[in-house]
Amino acid sequence: MAGVGVAAPVEAVWPWVAQVRLAPYSYDWVDNLGRRSPRELVGLPEPQVGERFTTAGGREWGQIVSVDPGNQLTAA
Repeated sequence: MAGVGVAAPVEAVWPWVAQVRLAPYSYDWVDNLGRRSPRELVGLPEPQVGERFTTAGGREWGQIVSVDPGNQLTAA
């Protein structure tokens, strides 16, 4: 299992972590079939256990298995 630490305020980072549900925020031309990941926040509700983790290549991937808003988001 891996984790990532970020030296920034939770208020600045958490909304982007929660928005990973929309797109992989990786190499769009590889992981997202060239579709550009959102560059602005869209105001999603807090993630919930059981929701999909992300969408890549037009397919839903993974499932959220644990979430502590502002602290951690775990998917499998």
